[in-house]
Amino acid sequence: MSERLALTSQVLNNAINHLEENLTYRWMMVMLHTLRKKIDCIDDQILQLIEQHAVLASEKRNFKPKNKIICYEREEALLVE
Repeated sequence: MSERLALTSQVLNNAINHLEENLTYRWMMVMLHTLRKKIDCIDDQILQLIEQHAVLASEKRNFKPKNKIICYEREEALLVE
């Protein structure tokens, strides 16, 4: 694991440990999508790590997604009720 990847993992673990109870799975996915659009130089390995941590965070807080992600591509996230 590269130093950059290890640091990202540490930051994400810290964030998960301090999540507020009202944070939703959908909100996390929207934030991830925003991050992808704004940081075009972020590498795919980092994005995969962020996605894994978002899922772990949702499981940790027992979030029940209200929407199912039917298509989650680099450019677009489509959510359905």
